Amino acid sequence: MNGIVPIIKPTDAEIDEALTVLEMMDAVVCAYCGDTATEWDHLRPLVENQRPTGYIHEIHNLVPACGKCNQSKGNKQWKEWMFGDAPLSPKTKGVADIDARAAIIERYEEWTHPTRVDFAAVVGEELWAEHWANHRALLKQMREAESVVEQIRDLIAARVEHAVEPVLTGEPDGGFTGLVTAVEDATTPVSASDASVHWDDTHSLGEFGFTGFKSVGELRENMLQTPDVRGVYAVLRTSPEEPRFLATGSAGFFKGKDPNANVSVLQANWVSDAVVVYIGKAGDPGSSATLRSRLRQYLRFGAGENIGHWGGRYIWQLADSTDLVFCWKPLPDGRPSEVESELIASFRSRYGVRPFANLRK
Repeated sequence: MNGIVPIIKPTDAEIDEALTVLEMMDAVVCAYCGDTATEWDHLRPLVENQRPTGYIHEIHNLVPACGKCNQSKGNKQWKEWMFGDAPLSPKTKGVADIDARAAIIERYEEWTHPTRVDFAAVVGEELWAEHWANHRALLKQMREAESVVEQIRDLIAARVEHAVEPVLTGEPDGGFTGLVTAVEDATTPVSASDASVHWDDTHSLGEFGFTGFKSVGELRENMLQTPDVRGVYAVLRTSPEEPRFLATGSAGFFKGKDPNANVSVLQANWVSDAVVVYIGKAGDPGSSATLRSRLRQYLRFGAGENIGHWGGRYIWQLADSTDLVFCWKPLPDGRPSEVESELIASFRSRYGVRPFANLRK
């Protein structure tokens, strides 16, 4: 979604003027709590309910922030969040000069009015509706394409004594080119700065080498469609609706340990404009774990079984968890732990935080 939001690069003079209004010429600190600033935060959210608000990337809508405040605030309105009870909000952290900081931000808002674009009006209702129809249809198309690939794979595997697990690859124009063996392209290095991975776009994941795109229900019906090799995987939530969190999810109590987090923690962790909610790995050299065994374990844990799959447990407190979609990238000769770390780093470089259900790295 960020791909359609314009970016206006500020000049040095504009940055200096913004910092002057924010009273930060001597030291650049978090506008919300006063801790060391590590990034810039959009004061007004770019996305609400998985739809653009019309605000864009520009200095007039950015303030210095620390990672904890940025993560806690998410796409909330800044003042409501600052004085609210969200985990790690300035009020919750007991920031002593919270009123003074809010007053400075209010003056910053009065300094200049940020650009706000009515995207639907600019491009026309028909083209705008077509864009979102394409967005919804994309996942369906990728599932259908993978189903055809599975049929081809089964037919070929029946004729070949030592079949190699194939993966589906995509050209930059989005057209699927068919089958290649996993050992050819699946071990392509991943860079945290790789701009080809757009974490709000399922199409880009397909181009990057992820395949599968199966719902929780589809996987529970047939786990044999998952590759029996090591690799990395991602969990996607494609619904345009705001998430609804359950106080008690569907995950099992492994060794009696409660897997459920407080709803306020889930709300604070939510990354509103990202489709990916969790990134995981299966196996490494010397490990017997595969994508098939790991995902089977994950789904059994999510179905309430006493299974040890603590990582990614937050997804099972989503009210629509059975509609979540899994995709994977086989790495038969690679190191999934390294690729997983690079993917999470790429996500962090985009959003400043980990995916919703990733609690480490």
